[in-house]
Amino acid sequence: MKLAAVWLVVAALLLGPAPAAAQAPPSSSSETTVVSTSRTPPAIAAAAGILIDASDGSILWEKNSRERRAIASTTKIMTALVVLENAEPDEMVTASARAEAVGATDALVTELELVQGERLSVEHLLYGLLLPSGSDAAVALAEHVGGTVEAFAGMMTERARQAGAVDTNFANADGLDDPGAYSTAWDLAQITRAAMANDAFRRIVATPRFQIPRATGAPRDVVNRNELLGRLEGATGVKTGNTRNAGRSLVASALREGEERISVILGSPEPFGESSALLNFGFSAFKRFVVVGEDGSWGQVTYGDGTTVSLKAPQEVSVLLGDTTPAPRMRYRPEQSELVVEVPGGLTIPLEQTCVGSDEPCERPKRRWSPVAALISAFAPLLAALR
Repeated sequence: MKLAAVWLVVAALLLGPAPAAAQAPPSSSSETTVVSTSRTPPAIAAAAGILIDASDGSILWEKNSRERRAIASTTKIMTALVVLENAEPDEMVTASARAEAVGATDALVTELELVQGERLSVEHLLYGLLLPSGSDAAVALAEHVGGTVEAFAGMMTERARQAGAVDTNFANADGLDDPGAYSTAWDLAQITRAAMANDAFRRIVATPRFQIPRATGAPRDVVNRNELLGRLEGATGVKTGNTRNAGRSLVASALREGEERISVILGSPEPFGESSALLNFGFSAFKRFVVVGEDGSWGQVTYGDGTTVSLKAPQEVSVLLGDTTPAPRMRYRPEQSELVVEVPGGLTIPLEQTCVGSDEPCERPKRRWSPVAALISAFAPLLAALR
């Protein structure tokens, strides 16, 4: 038994030393995947929905997320994004007769009560679009940017494609029920990711209330219809929706400790409660593990002969993991003579070895010939038989 123990120790030395553990600073990743967790998600009665990580789009939960549905006034997320990308905030918009007529025959339609000929800035109309969900503001902005609502809807559909929302078609700018208008929870999440990357959009949807001037009289005091603002920890937006075909819907987001989640709930009996539960689940059940930091550093390793090298990766990488997912680990690949970081899900990141204090590459130390090691290696079969 003692001889066997000696053989095992020497064999381990001959195979080469294992690298020491290393740590990395925070970063971000563009990888998109479905992340699993052992925790049970909240019960969601909505017809469809999805929960994603805002930074990389990782799916944390979904229900009928690819099912085509009417999306009501969550449409206005794309309306606002197209306007922000094609008009300046101080441009003046003149309300048309079509804008004034919005909501005249439907009590469910919310509006700013624009009057034909009234002039407001693009910025003021965007607040009127996204906070109280003014459909007349949507028409006025669409006509200003696209010439007609129909042409503008085409711009919205094209912008959705660019955001990765390939199963979406817009027929209007306000989200009122139309047979030709549809999207999916997954597509709407991609649209929201693109919109939330726009600083002006983020600022508007996070505003609890705002005053919009009138042509005459007191200004309009508009209130954000998103009840999660100020109630849910870290809530950052984004948009409510409600029509007869779509039902009550909500796209919501929250930011905690530098991590942001986006939830989409379509056709829900309680969109605020269900969105709140999903977002809380998204933070409690998933954590981001930094694989490689901004400078590419993955720390240092010291080999058995005392040689210490620095490890660097070609890019910064981080992954979102469920609470039971094994953490990424470093491994030596003898066949390629390289160190890599293996990340759950199949991602492998090669690590470059550089000399400490410089950027010069350092090779893995070569094993030196030892008469004792050679002797033990020659008698290895006999030693193994004696175990």
